[in-house]
Amino acid sequence: MIKLTTSISGPLLALLRDGERLVDGVEVGPWFSVRQIRDYRRALPGIPFTFHGGDLIDRVGWIPGTVSRVRAYLDCTASPWASMHITMWPPGMVWIMLRHGWRMLRPGA
Repeated sequence: MIKLTTSISGPLLALLRDGERLVDGVEVGPWFSVRQIRDYRRALPGIPFTFHGGDLIDRVGWIPGTVSRVRAYLDCTASPWASMHITMWPPGMVWIMLRHGWRMLRPGA
């Protein structure tokens, strides 16, 4: 069972290659190419990979070919699921809010 995953990075790769088992798995997203992910998997045999959909998930139903891209990432990671952030905002709104520094109010504020 995967208990703790984190995004893959250069320092994490170095630690995992040196035998440090700090996490149960690594997470990758569409900011990596399918080829890069395959290379990472070859470099880290035995480490489970999960797919984080990032902004690619926002495009499902809006941009043709998005579902096939998600499927390609799921296939190359062998991920049993796609993780994502769930938001009540329409597609693209979080990007706009971050770009302009708009923040949500805390509950009860």
